[in-house]
Amino acid sequence: ANSQLFENYGWSNHAYMLAHGFVLNEHPKDQLHLEPLLLPFYDESRSFLLMTILGEDWNDNKYSVVLGRDVDDHVLAVFHIVHMSDESVQSIMRMLIDRATSQTPKKEVARKLLLNLE
Repeated sequence: ANSQLFENYGWSNHAYMLAHGFVLNEHPKDQLHLEPLLLPFYDESRSFLLMTILGEDWNDNKYSVVLGRDVDDHVLAVFHIVHMSDESVQSIMRMLIDRATSQTPKKEVARKLLLNLE
């Protein structure tokens, strides 16, 4: 207790809590670690949309959200995909097929559709 800790690189509060049992106030590199995303059942359309949004990040063990800045659009899109109704998922899939072109990749179209940016 009351001992000074020196680090030569920035850790997230999550790492400080696990390693040392405390967190820093107003920590600019603080992160929220989300558990791996698992759908409660296999859903081909939702899985396709998740893979479209996340790409190679789909298989990561965790997703980190830096709390000192706005949440990335793709993280918000993931929550939309998991929680939207089946009818909404099918509607997004139809629009994605209609709007994706060689100039506009599926990922960009899906992100705009999922976040209602169009």
